[in-house]
Amino acid sequence: MGTVSFKNIHVRIEACISWLEWSLLTLALLLYIYFIAMTVIQVVLRQELLVSVQEAETRVSNLEASYIEGSSVLSQDTATSLGLVEVPTASYVTVAREGHDRLTRNQ
Repeated sequence: MGTVSFKNIHVRIEACISWLEWSLLTLALLLYIYFIAMTVIQVVLRQELLVSVQEAETRVSNLEASYIEGSSVLSQDTATSLGLVEVPTASYVTVAREGHDRLTRNQ
């Protein structure tokens, strides 16, 4: 009455193992699809980032060119006509290295 046949237990164990195998296979397949999708997304984002970096480098290059172009236009006569005056001799203070409590005035 209370006996269970070994064949019945064996069939149940095989069903559990089969279900576990299919579950693991499905999980592996879903993880594979997920990682492939993430790889594709990362490649696309990297390409967009490279385009943005190239655009920024182009803008910086253009700004450098316009700066160099503009700085060569300024001369002593142009500065005087704009109201700029020559800076007198600069004076500044130098702090001695650590451990020394003294300041020196330089001109």
